[in-house]
Amino acid sequence: MLGAIETRTIEAQPALVIRARGSAATIGAMLADLFPTVHQFIQRTGAEMAGPPFVRYLTMGNEWDFEAGAPVATAVPGEGRVEASSLAGGEVAVVTYTGPYEGVGEAHEAIGTWLAEQGRLPSGPPWDSYVTDPMQEPDSTKWRTDVYYPLGG
Repeated sequence: MLGAIETRTIEAQPALVIRARGSAATIGAMLADLFPTVHQFIQRTGAEMAGPPFVRYLTMGNEWDFEAGAPVATAVPGEGRVEASSLAGGEVAVVTYTGPYEGVGEAHEAIGTWLAEQGRLPSGPPWDSYVTDPMQEPDSTKWRTDVYYPLGG
């Protein structure tokens, strides 16, 4: 289920991420390794998570370059595979998708259509914020994902 597309102004958010490359078919399995690695690093360093985990899509195609990570309350230097990063601040288009992760593409398509209709362009890579923890809510029809697109002109 797809909510209404909204625009918001958000603050930039420090984050810790691991950059990776994979196909649309392999990203899900890769996240099963990447998210726990980032989470363990956050715990080990005493950093404080400041929101749900996310995936930011740097390039999409046959192979996707992406960052998997989590926002943190204050900037923390990375180490090894885990890098310091940040989520963009400023105006964003946001839509909430409720359902299994396989359907999140619907939200990206809806924002793409909205951008064209509004004559707007993204100013940076989009990201999916995984609001619902599947370990806490096993019913995938109730999983909430917020999809963000930073906005330019």
